[in-house]
Amino acid sequence: MTTEIVSSYVNGNEIRAENLSDLIRSIHKSLVTLSNDDFEKPTEKPKAAVRIVSHSVV
Repeated sequence: MTTEIVSSYVNGNEIRAENLSDLIRSIHKSLVTLSNDDFEKPTEKPKAAVRIVSHSVV
């Protein structure tokens, strides 16, 4: 996944070659942090901010 993110970022942004390893390291660290199960998971399903009405418009 890290390579896909880095590739997408590099395709849309200019980055110097000497900064590429720092970018890879930073993205990898972020992904590891996000995949860590130590964060608090929501216990209830989120509620919609607005009411969703289903009816056809003719």
